[in-house]
Amino acid sequence: MGPASASAQSYTWLTSDDPGGPTFEWVEGTASSAQPPTGGQREISLPFTFTFFGVPYDRAYVGDDGTLVFDGPYPGSANVCLPGLGAPGIAAWWDSWDSALGEVRSRVLGGGNERTLLISFTGVQHGVTEAAASFAIRLFEGTDAIELHYLDVDVGSASAGATGTIGLDDGASTAVEVGCDTASLSAPWAVRFEPSGDDDDSGDDDDSGDDDDATGDDDDATGDDDDSGDDDDATGDDDDVTGDDDDAADDDDAGDDDDSAVGPDLNQPGCQQACAGAGVRFGLLPLALLALPRRRR
Repeated sequence: MGPASASAQSYTWLTSDDPGGPTFEWVEGTASSAQPPTGGQREISLPFTFTFFGVPYDRAYVGDDGTLVFDGPYPGSANVCLPGLGAPGIAAWWDSWDSALGEVRSRVLGGGNERTLLISFTGVQHGVTEAAASFAIRLFEGTDAIELHYLDVDVGSASAGATGTIGLDDGASTAVEVGCDTASLSAPWAVRFEPSGDDDDSGDDDDSGDDDDATGDDDDATGDDDDSGDDDDATGDDDDVTGDDDDAADDDDAGDDDDSAVGPDLNQPGCQQACAGAGVRFGLLPLALLALPRRRR
């Protein structure tokens, strides 16, 4: 996996001096397959997929310059400040080292889906002062966290990173720098980097709006219940029928003759029974009116 364009993901970091920071622990690797040649780097297969600056990788390159890069050229011993590694990778202590005068080893700690890849630089000699230092890199499965542990940083004029670079680089324009050509290290000491999230992914958090959409769907379902308003319409239709009755009442308000108000003239031959039945059917004629005697002309 990889290479790919780096994302806007970045990292937060704490040291063993900070509350909630990592605990220093010195463990050495056991596999010599990670030993790089002098002035070069060694390719290794990662025991699990590791995501760095948003890009997943399944292999890495261990350099004798104190770096671990995931893709790209060997940085070389001439360190610069970050971003400037020239490849996506970790500058555990990017400086001039002779790994042949020391050991670089790898080891997998833990098990299941919570493994840790350890790469230790033990007793590696500084190319200028010829003093030895010991430090290690840890990659954590699942969380994609990174820890750097420092056992011995006393190497004369280059001590504590005074002529080196420490940090993370996406190989392009984003970096998290702990120190550059400053005495930023101490021993025993550790620093932990944790992914702080991808900006685009945070946009995915905006996809929680999708959850809102889902809720909106529930609202739509509720809106369907509001379609029971159709039932109201049906009731409204009944109201319209009643409204028709009210319209008849409006005719009464108009001051029309009572005969027109109550409908057809009951004095017409043959109308009394038929019209009375119609009046009862439509609710227009009072029952008392049906009992009135016919008027004689």
